[in-house]
Amino acid sequence: MGHKLNNPHDKFFKSFIHIKENAVDFLKTFLPKNLVINIDFATLTSENTSFVNDSLNEVFSDAIFKCKIKDHNKEIFITILIEHKSYPDKYISVQLLNYLSNAYLSQLKKSNKLELIVPFIYYHGKENWTYRSVIDIIEDVPDYLKGYAPDFNTVFVDLNQMTENELKKVNNLMLLSALYMQRYSFNENILISKFTEIFTFLKDPENYDGNFIRNIFVYFNELIEIDIKQLRNIIDSLPQNTKKEIMTTYQLIKQEGRKEGLEKGLEKGLEKGLEKGVINLFKRKFDLVQISDIMEIPVEKVKDILKSDGMK
Repeated sequence: MGHKLNNPHDKFFKSFIHIKENAVDFLKTFLPKNLVINIDFATLTSENTSFVNDSLNEVFSDAIFKCKIKDHNKEIFITILIEHKSYPDKYISVQLLNYLSNAYLSQLKKSNKLELIVPFIYYHGKENWTYRSVIDIIEDVPDYLKGYAPDFNTVFVDLNQMTENELKKVNNLMLLSALYMQRYSFNENILISKFTEIFTFLKDPENYDGNFIRNIFVYFNELIEIDIKQLRNIIDSLPQNTKKEIMTTYQLIKQEGRKEGLEKGLEKGLEKGLEKGVINLFKRKFDLVQISDIMEIPVEKVKDILKSDGMK
């Protein structure tokens, strides 16, 4: 997953999909059954690369996995393409054709052999979307010409069209909370009303990756501006340990680093504030991507600050 993280939806998705258990459950939930029963999920690995070229940066990013097929020594790639647009794009199959072409050419350059790529488009925008193949968007083509159009199967998921009953069939509660958060990420009022339910799924924080509650709240905070009074109201019914984690994260986001520097109104003060915020977050076990999100600075800047302070 080497592609640059371009937006909060991207960053959040990759923060939970990099955990193998989540990736396996995500794929088992959304892939066609004939693929699920034939994939050896024990062999699933995340590939630290990207097939997105410069012309596709604004369209989507990718999370790439590799796995073996059962009873067969063949490996395949599964590329999850995170759609960046919040609205349906009629010509997405043409963009996908560009992506696949680049992906296969990249394989040839690297190893001079090809492995099959299963493309998977993940969309959670505002409007319902029905995927259309290349031949479907070329109008008025006689049947005898249709065979000349590029044709390939695509896994397409529009999270917006999934009902809550369908979502609740997901047994992985970490994945369920993430899907809920993204399902309502473009509707502020509904997302706030679902906040308690989302975090109730995670009522036992010790059972989850230590950073996940922080990740999901940082994502929520990037989607919605909320004051301390509102936050206290909506978390009131949550377990004490969950409330504590949320409040701690909220206070760090609002109080650390950039606020201190900005209030001083001086470049020197801003830089000092950034350094203090980065170091304090690192000491509290936030990872580099989380610190980057909270402080609104590149990951490389985080690394430089920690290195200069002898932390890394």
